[in-house]
Amino acid sequence: MKGITIMKNTFLKLTATAFLISAIMINCKKTKSYLPDAAADDQIELLVAKTDRFIDHAEITFEDGILSMENEGISPDFTVTAADFDKQPNEPTAFAPDKEGSFMDCLRKLELKDDQRIRIKKALERYDDCKASAVKRTREAYNKLKAEHEKKLNRLKRSYLNGYLTKRQYENAVEKEKLNFKEATEKLMEKEKKALKECYNKFLRELRAILTEKQWQLFYECQR
Repeated sequence: MKGITIMKNTFLKLTATAFLISAIMINCKKTKSYLPDAAADDQIELLVAKTDRFIDHAEITFEDGILSMENEGISPDFTVTAADFDKQPNEPTAFAPDKEGSFMDCLRKLELKDDQRIRIKKALERYDDCKASAVKRTREAYNKLKAEHEKKLNRLKRSYLNGYLTKRQYENAVEKEKLNFKEATEKLMEKEKKALKECYNKFLRELRAILTEKQWQLFYECQR
């Protein structure tokens, strides 16, 4: 009888231990699924770094005395807003010039569930709040910089119209001044880039936690 009791107690202890190990393993799996792995971290860093390339290809124009740079030299990934998420592709303002090429284009292509859309909208609103000050400061500084270079270009234009410069001299001088403007804008962006990137990085990590693995990979490949 005593032997049976010992066996019974041993069996109960083993069973309890098995349940405990099983619970720990399940909990670890659940935790792991919500943590971004090293590959996802690398992907997020690459998407954040991609914002640097925008200004390299941003178009600069000087027409009718007005100097301008595409999207004020700011990557569209920094200027999209939570309100853009609700717009449909066929809306006239859905793909406004200052939003083209942003991550929003890729986000709209995903088949999202209602609860995902709600969570993403909240994440976008937090992203808006995070970057608002940096975007505002960048635009204010950009407008001052633009006004300075615009004056120089208009002086060149008057010199050309008054016959002090040949057409070739004028065109070369304009291209040189546009290059100076671009370099000055790049330096300006360096001042706020860190804050903007940190906000974007934080948003992408939130998005990664909301999307399924398949959705994230589709988003990443679309963005890359």
